[in-house]
Amino acid sequence: MEDFNSDLVLHMVQFLNAMDSGRLAASAKRYYYLVHQYRSLSGPQLVTSSSWDPSTKEQIGSKEVVQQGIEGLQKEPNLILAFNSPRSALGDELPRRFHCSPDTTILGAIAGDIQVNQSSNVEHKSNASAMFASFPNAEVVPFAINHGSQMEEDIQSMKQKIQQQTDERWWKAMIVYACGHGSSFAEYFVSTMQQSLPNAAIVGGICASGYVSKSTGSKTKDELSKMTTRQLKNLNRSLGGDVNQPFVEKSELVDHVYQLCQTQQQSSQAPSLTYCEDTVFGVLLGGDAPVKSMVSRGVESVLQGPAQPTSPFVVETVELARPGDDAYLFRGDDLKPMHMIHRIRNTEIGQVLTAAEMINQVAQTADFIGLKRPGSDGFELHIMTPYCQMAQQFLIMTNGSQEDIKTMQDAEIDFFKLTGEACLADMDITVSKLKEQTTGERILGAVMYSCNGRGPQRGGLIAEAMADATRFSNIFPNVPCLGFYAGGEIGPLALAGNEKVFQTGRVAVQGFTAVFALFIVPDVEPPESYHLDDSDVNVWQFVQSHLDKSSTSYD
Repeated sequence: MEDFNSDLVLHMVQFLNAMDSGRLAASAKRYYYLVHQYRSLSGPQLVTSSSWDPSTKEQIGSKEVVQQGIEGLQKEPNLILAFNSPRSALGDELPRRFHCSPDTTILGAIAGDIQVNQSSNVEHKSNASAMFASFPNAEVVPFAINHGSQMEEDIQSMKQKIQQQTDERWWKAMIVYACGHGSSFAEYFVSTMQQSLPNAAIVGGICASGYVSKSTGSKTKDELSKMTTRQLKNLNRSLGGDVNQPFVEKSELVDHVYQLCQTQQQSSQAPSLTYCEDTVFGVLLGGDAPVKSMVSRGVESVLQGPAQPTSPFVVETVELARPGDDAYLFRGDDLKPMHMIHRIRNTEIGQVLTAAEMINQVAQTADFIGLKRPGSDGFELHIMTPYCQMAQQFLIMTNGSQEDIKTMQDAEIDFFKLTGEACLADMDITVSKLKEQTTGERILGAVMYSCNGRGPQRGGLIAEAMADATRFSNIFPNVPCLGFYAGGEIGPLALAGNEKVFQTGRVAVQGFTAVFALFIVPDVEPPESYHLDDSDVNVWQFVQSHLDKSSTSYD
């Protein structure tokens, strides 16, 4: 092989997994150089594994699940998304196998039912599944915020971390899980994060519990100095520092914690896992993180049948009422402004209807009021509450943001009901649009958070088992899709009649939706020649520059 040119060696390397290519790299300086060059040139990679063996109809252990993933890897993953039931020990096996991989972040969700699509095999029998991803130029920041007195300080610290990056396009996505009492502030957390990340996709779900890598070893002194004394003391404790050591000045505590961070960062041991029970936790993804999001719910119009991109009805008169105004109908703390729609115009015939007249037509069948401001894509869905009939007006609560309180004047309006048939139809339409709108791109994999009311078993509104996962697999049979059935889904606000499949912003904790995080990259052919300089001098310089870096071990 010494006589093979560099392009031929690189072609061979692409068929080797990470362990075999590592052995090749260890055999000679030239191969060390070429293997590392291939890993930097090959771009993002994603492999999946699961515990259910359809051929034997038996579960394999967590050790085998991780081994499957390792054998499919061509380079070290920097993100592992794990899904397992309480019966699986995957959360124990992953940190053990990746204990010498400090750049690998692990995020795990524990749920009653997980779903797996692999090679057209759609199932929910697996006790464990995992997605091993290598995104070479991405930044992965794990986080965990516990319910309690320090919660608000931790959220503000998270905002500071986000705002330190001056490039508004840097942060691409956030995957968020909530469990236990963490579910009670999940809505507040994700809406707060969306304000700091207006262009990022925020997706996830409410699960039983979970685990995530601790994010402690990469803080600068400047970051530490901006933390409160209480936060510093908690960080000192989590890093194993002496909690009884007295510190006269805050600067002394900053110096002490910084040294602990540096020691941990220089250690060959990766950060341990934080196990979450009353927590909001997840990962923030920046840089070249190839993540996009979409959501499907499924409603039909009580006036037009299948959801349409337009409506002949528009808002004629509307009033924005704020808490304390005479027109505001409610009393209490933490209330937000609301739109009060009085009159609606039918643009097809020029007829103007009062809200009371329209309520008489739709109130018995409509679950949602759909509103589409001029220039928007799709109808935002708002619950049709009994208060609408009581007030004889359409009441639309806002979150208080400038975008939300913008006038509804001339917005198109429609009225929708949730049905099982509409859910199935919308999923078919959504994945078909995904196929159309990813021409020239390749979907490496997908994560789906589906409402536990939609599966996995048939029942209720959905008459098919694993309907969402099956419909995704029908269009994308070779795209791995993992996830879990959630007690509430976190994702972009579900719309009706939208033309664009990808959505960012307007995150919400919703129900009866299927939310996707999609890992998408350009579909490009590798070059015929890489034109690498593998001369002795260049190889030797490269090897010397990498000798002080610790190598990855999967033992």
